[in-house]
Amino acid sequence: MEIFKNKNFTLMFFGRILTNIGDSLYAVSAMWLVYNLGGSSFYTGLAGFLSILPKIIQLLSGPMIDRIPIRGFWYTVS
Repeated sequence: MEIFKNKNFTLMFFGRILTNIGDSLYAVSAMWLVYNLGGSSFYTGLAGFLSILPKIIQLLSGPMIDRIPIRGFWYTVS
């Protein structure tokens, strides 16, 4: 609990918690809207999948992108 004495970390931590709450509310409300408009459980599930698809892509592509050397990559592209 010593780390919470650092103001910057505490602000980042609580900001991240608020962001996660907002993301969850967005996913639920997107599915709820699709269900109210269409009444189909298939499209409701599809809306839920599409709302979390960017997180899945980020999870899978993030480690690969981190392995690319930035300096060497930009010099070979130019």
